[in-house]
Amino acid sequence: MAYVTIQDLVNIRKNIAMRICGIWDEEEISDIEPISYLEEVAGRIYLTVWMFGNKKIYSAMAELIPGEWDDPTDPHGAQFFDVYRFKKIDDIRVDDYGCVISLQNGKKLELKSNSIEGFESFQFSSRGLVRLWDEYDD
Repeated sequence: MAYVTIQDLVNIRKNIAMRICGIWDEEEISDIEPISYLEEVAGRIYLTVWMFGNKKIYSAMAELIPGEWDDPTDPHGAQFFDVYRFKKIDDIRVDDYGCVISLQNGKKLELKSNSIEGFESFQFSSRGLVRLWDEYDD
């Protein structure tokens, strides 16, 4: 068992997010890279990861706690996830500043372009999401 740092946890963010969402087969999420964000609140570090696939958008949030863990992908702090089905999406808009996903119930999900992965990766992933949704919508 080795000591796991915040950076180590950030590096395995997709695996952590999949575990939180109950995704055991990577085939469930598409080949589109996730969009991730780090936020510090009251001295605690939180990670949010958005993944796309299987006609759904998955959002996972976890508190990152460094330490000696048997399995670092097993979240050790606060965690939360949500799933948005493509059939409940009304519209998706992408520009240089972010991506806005409008749901049929009036709720809007906003993803900013300042992701961990960087601007170009964000653009690629958000446009990939639009492509997946368009394919579903046809």
